Amino acid sequence: ANANKTWQLRFVEGQADATLRGSDLKPDVVVLDPPRAGCGVKTAEQIALLKPRRILYISCNPSTLGRDLGLLCERRYATEWIQPVDMFPHTPHIECVAALRRIA
Repeated sequence: ANANKTWQLRFVEGQADATLRGSDLKPDVVVLDPPRAGCGVKTAEQIALLKPRRILYISCNPSTLGRDLGLLCERRYATEWIQPVDMFPHTPHIECVAALRRIA
């Protein structure tokens, strides 16, 4: 952020659900890139409580992506699009990027 003179960014490090719980963050956009297990219920709840306008979810596991999108959709988010990305040709692995927006 400093190198690019982009001061409106804030990076937060830590265990996601614990770091977000009770935080004073007011993000406009959340970029989420969890491990294969996905973000899970607790983290999805914490992100939804922050009420970001948009969520960009990057996933290496379509199964947990589907589960987590369901959790977020139950919390007033709509999936705008999902794009698979074949970053590992000739393997069964695929990355997916999903864009969500908050429903007013």
